[in-house]
Amino acid sequence: MRATMILAAALSAALFAFEAEATQFRCGSHDAVKSHLNRKAQNMVASAITVVGLALEVYASQDGHYSIVLIRTDGFACITGHGENWRLQQAEYGQAS
Repeated sequence: MRATMILAAALSAALFAFEAEATQFRCGSHDAVKSHLNRKAQNMVASAITVVGLALEVYASQDGHYSIVLIRTDGFACITGHGENWRLQQAEYGQAS
């Protein structure tokens, strides 16, 4: 649970660091956003539901580029953050890392 809270805090911070000029395509239907990211060789690697009920998805490519997507309940989605050096870390839930 603690790892989930830390991840949520980190992702929330990333929302404010979004560089609009780096991504021409930001918002649209969830299917359109997924298609756009898949064309950039990014596939979903993580998902969650936020405390306010939005779906959150993280897409990443093998070269480490990643995008964070928030999806409303009506299916409208926005790329809210992106960057480089995405890495998966193996940690047991409930353990400090």
